[in-house]
Amino acid sequence: EEAAETEAEAEAMADAHQDEASAPVEGSAAQEPAADAQTDEAEAAPSPDSEEEQLHEQARRFARLLISEILLYNPDQVQEGKEQRDLAERLKDDLERSEQMYRLRVAPHVAAQTNYFQEEVLRTLADGDPAILGD
Repeated sequence: EEAAETEAEAEAMADAHQDEASAPVEGSAAQEPAADAQTDEAEAAPSPDSEEEQLHEQARRFARLLISEILLYNPDQVQEGKEQRDLAERLKDDLERSEQMYRLRVAPHVAAQTNYFQEEVLRTLADGDPAILGD
C-alpha cells in the first residue's frame, strides 16, 4: 500500500514537474532593458539547437527528480547499499520503476543519445563511484 502511494506521489510530482518543465519560461531579457537593438534581436532569435537543448535539460531535470525521490524515500537502504556496495540490487525495484517512468516521459531520441537517468544514479546515489552500485 505504501509503495502504491509512493508511486502515485512520484507520478503526480513527475507530472507537475513535466508540466512546469514544458511551460514556456519568461526570459530575463524581457525584464531588463537591453543596451542596443542588435543585442535584443540576437537574443530573441532562437538557436537551431535550442529546442533540442531544452529536451535534454528536461530529461536531466526529470532524472534528478526521480533519483531525489528514491533518496528521499529510501535513505537507510541507500546508506546500507553504499556501505555494502550493492546499491543497484538493494534498490532494484525502485530503480526499475523510476527508469521506466523516465523512458516514458523523455523524448525517445534524447533517451537514445544519453541516459541521464543512469548518469544521475551514478552521480547522486553512488557518489560517482560505480563500485558502489555493485554492477
